[in-house]
Amino acid sequence: MKTFYIQHRPHSLLQKQQPQIIKSDLDDREYRAVTLTNNSLRVCLVSDKASNQSACGVAVAAGSFAEPTDLGGLAHFLEHMLFMGSTKYPTENYFERLVSTEGDGYTNAYTSDEVTDYYFKTRVKFRKTMDVFAQFFIHPLLSKSSITREMKAVESEWKREMGDDEWKIYALMRTLSSPEHPFQKFSTGSISTLNRSDIQEKLWDFYDQYYSANLITVAIIGNETLDTLQEWAEEIFSAIPNKDKVKPVFNILPFPWGDKKYIGRRVYYQPKSDKDSIKLIFPVNIRGYPDLRYVTYILAYEGKGSLFQYLSTRGYVTSLLADVQVEAENFVLVGVYCDLTEKGLKDPNVIVEALFKLLKTMRDDGIDERLWMEIKEIDELKFRFKEKEDPAAYASTISARMARVTDPRDYLNPPSRRSLNISREEEILSFLTPENLNMYIGSLKLSAEEKTEYGPQLTKVEKWYSTPYKNIAILDSD
Repeated sequence: MKTFYIQHRPHSLLQKQQPQIIKSDLDDREYRAVTLTNNSLRVCLVSDKASNQSACGVAVAAGSFAEPTDLGGLAHFLEHMLFMGSTKYPTENYFERLVSTEGDGYTNAYTSDEVTDYYFKTRVKFRKTMDVFAQFFIHPLLSKSSITREMKAVESEWKREMGDDEWKIYALMRTLSSPEHPFQKFSTGSISTLNRSDIQEKLWDFYDQYYSANLITVAIIGNETLDTLQEWAEEIFSAIPNKDKVKPVFNILPFPWGDKKYIGRRVYYQPKSDKDSIKLIFPVNIRGYPDLRYVTYILAYEGKGSLFQYLSTRGYVTSLLADVQVEAENFVLVGVYCDLTEKGLKDPNVIVEALFKLLKTMRDDGIDERLWMEIKEIDELKFRFKEKEDPAAYASTISARMARVTDPRDYLNPPSRRSLNISREEEILSFLTPENLNMYIGSLKLSAEEKTEYGPQLTKVEKWYSTPYKNIAILDSD
């Protein structure tokens, strides 16, 4: 097995071969990055002697973006189907019972735009449970007998999401993006999108195309020694076939710069909750997952002279956040999110103008190198004193992170690896302009029946989440 660790040789030789995983000085766990010789599968091993729980996460570097255009939810449906058994362990839900009943643990999975991640934790029979788990990625059944039931489970998830405002606004963003990019697709899936005669064939097609060892990453956490965990990794995961598949890459954009059909839009919508809100979203069309920590820190700052202080003391907002909404390989959606007072709902332009005044100041003043370093130091302190999280969540986070980065020094996302790139920070700011803004204003005071003092009549209904909305250009009158 080709690894970053050479068994039976002095540990000093390890560092000469490969970079070491960077952890906090206060983290008492031991880490090792290995690459299996048989299939080039990358694995992160974590030995935690103090824990009585073990966990494993497996990430596949393909999600809903990789689905066929006419099969929304296929990646998510496949995620469900893998749990239904394998050639080696064909009993349905055997893995679930092994984890929850015998192991007093849990298992879960999620499908994002670019990654599908599976994970579990258990207190007993860790090696056995991991072997059952690994078979999902070696010889799954994907049997016809499970299709109808799991399709209904996917349908149930979708219906639960319909009552969640975060899902509703996310669906609006997707629906109103360019159909040339897979971001526009319905990613959860439903019976109406999945119930077709060739669905089993399509499941196998997707599995064969992307479930390959070179697109899979694994994180293993246990109280065993690193040597034992490494031995198990080789014995259990080496059978995952390496088909030498290519990771999905997209050159088109969901919100093309300057395209007024998708940029410069003001979207009014009716949420489920009685909170009035505004989301100001900017597409940042830069490849390689740009770091937006500096920008979002300044926008979300709540102290003296901040955007929040200005708007809240004048009675427009009650809260303000700034964060990345969507992070993909060739674009990022970053935004400012505010809960509004009635005054703010009636006059959202004040909020927009204040935001652009701050952004202009940031551009005019240039990148504050001292502030950038202060933010990094804050993040380094958080990294150093971070408490241990749930092992399954940690395994999931690490495996998903590994799907994005290849250098073991980046597996835990240590802030020490960040370096100031002034031209990149300036490039990010160049996307935060009035011409590149989409606004989403939500309130129950908006009506599908008529125009109100808070906004126009909501004349359309979003297809998948039944959200009433009106999409107009920002410069148009209500």
